[in-house]
Amino acid sequence: MKSIRFIILMFVTAVAFVSLSCRSDEPESTSVSKETPAVEGDSVVKLLYWNLQCGMWADQANNYDNFVAWVKAQKPDICVWNEGETTFDNGVFDWSTRAEEKYLPEHWPELAARYGHDYVMVNPVDKGLVTTSRFPFEREKDIYPDRPKVEIRSGSTIYKFNIANETLHFVTLHLWPQHYDPYVAKADREKSRAEHGGDFFRLKEISTLCDTTINNRPGTDKENWIMLGDFNARSPLDNSVYGYSLDAPALKCISYVLNSTPYIDAVHHMHPNEFITSTYDWNHRIDFVFCTPPLMRRVISADIVKDYYTNIKSLDDLYPGQYARTPSDHYPIILRIDMNE
Repeated sequence: MKSIRFIILMFVTAVAFVSLSCRSDEPESTSVSKETPAVEGDSVVKLLYWNLQCGMWADQANNYDNFVAWVKAQKPDICVWNEGETTFDNGVFDWSTRAEEKYLPEHWPELAARYGHDYVMVNPVDKGLVTTSRFPFEREKDIYPDRPKVEIRSGSTIYKFNIANETLHFVTLHLWPQHYDPYVAKADREKSRAEHGGDFFRLKEISTLCDTTINNRPGTDKENWIMLGDFNARSPLDNSVYGYSLDAPALKCISYVLNSTPYIDAVHHMHPNEFITSTYDWNHRIDFVFCTPPLMRRVISADIVKDYYTNIKSLDDLYPGQYARTPSDHYPIILRIDMNE
């Protein structure tokens, strides 16, 4: 009996010793700030989308160090950027006369490499529509404005990723931003604005893009599709804030997506009782990420990110102009998708 008690005592002592030797000086549970995200498992894909406002010229003078540091901290696997081209910005900079300072899109490969992405594709028509990734992907299809029958104003692209032995189709876009139809004469813009020309043109754009992509063949509701970008349109899912009539032109673009495609609004799905703005004026959610049902079931989180870097500040004192904002006039969206779910 004594020998048995001795063996038990030695076993307990050994377990205690191993337990103590495995402990670190850190507490068992440490909260992780937004600046230092938790490390994801291998099956989780992190998608970052952001409208950068004119190539994020506000950080260009800083060699994009702030931008790169923030993106690296997020550890994204895939990034989709709107306005990823340095452009003329309402009297701030005129790149037509200062072309040597136009850093993007030419230098996207070196900029993306700084945050760990070796693969970059720029839309050949809308050069501000840029996709980068830490793993290979391919251009499945480019969608161009069809002249003279113009139904979309800028280009869109379907990209194809192979992740965890599954195919993901990404449709990237940037819809027309103004209240008037882009193809009316300048003298007729106010009339077009009063007739909601911009809203009806966006409806034409989105129906064309969806009919060319997600609605182009049967069975896509059972496939992994994402459509994302700056839609410059408001959603009926947010109408408790907007207060439009249900048939208002402002709601028609996103209503088409919700009613005529299998897409689900990821941010609203994950935050059904919240209204989260995506732009600087605190009353617009015009940036969207839509997922088909098989992919939506795998989404762990979908957030419009407002943190120490992305919180929008006015630059009006330094740069006169309606759109002088830093780091952008939009907030980014981050999705985490568990491909093993």
